[in-house]
Amino acid sequence: GEDRRATVSGRIGAARGNVWGPVLTIAFGYVLEVVCAAAIVAMAMLVVPLLEYSLLLLFLDAMAVLLASLFLVYLTVVCAVALAVSAAEPGRRGAGAVSRAWRLMSGKNAQAVLYVVATFALAAAVSPVYTLALRWWPRSAPAGIAAGVAYVLLLGAVEVFSVAAVTAYYFECREMKQVEEDMAAGHHHYTKLSNGDEANI
Repeated sequence: GEDRRATVSGRIGAARGNVWGPVLTIAFGYVLEVVCAAAIVAMAMLVVPLLEYSLLLLFLDAMAVLLASLFLVYLTVVCAVALAVSAAEPGRRGAGAVSRAWRLMSGKNAQAVLYVVATFALAAAVSPVYTLALRWWPRSAPAGIAAGVAYVLLLGAVEVFSVAAVTAYYFECREMKQVEEDMAAGHHHYTKLSNGDEANI
């Protein structure tokens, strides 16, 4: 009885800890995205005064806004991967999870771009589909409710796809990172052995 209670309480405690990891990671990622978005807005507000002051500075400011916007999109993907990290790797949360996601994604930007394009395309397709459905749907209260439910289900399907895609991307990045680390460790071990053999000769 006591052992069973201890086991159950231990599992509940572990589950609570695992829940707090994603929650803290979401909060930290949200702060990062808000700071980045605020910086973009601040740079965009400089367009009007720079228009009268210097075209060169205006061009540089526009390039900075563009690059910062692309970085914000990339940061959004990093934060999504960090959420998967905090759920799959207990002990990594907040800044630690974001840092881990950043390292896992380094050199794997093509998959990140594919994820962003697919997710944004699906999200953008939902609204026109809903608009068309409202236009051709019979105009009645039950039909309106059905259209609203269908719209929510479509949004839910996009969210499920997004979570599944980013989770698969995380595990792919982690597996590739592990292979790279194993290869580096094997190369280091081989080099050490070679140097040792040469020294013995």
